[in-house]
Amino acid sequence: GKTNSKLYQKQQLQQQEINKGSMSVQVGQNMLRDMAELSLKNDKIKEVLAHNGYNVNVAPTPTPAPAPSK
Repeated sequence: GKTNSKLYQKQQLQQQEINKGSMSVQVGQNMLRDMAELSLKNDKIKEVLAHNGYNVNVAPTPTPAPAPSK
């Protein structure tokens, strides 16, 4: 019937929104990591990160740890 297809469409839309959300989180994490790297050379960026509650600690090794795979 018609009700099922409407429900299905709604579910698809919700799934798309959820996917967009997790995409945003991934993008945000990547941007933060890039900014953290930049902040090691740029005090202004470090200030902005610190102001927003992100403290960048200089790692003893220059190579970034690989991101955990999902």
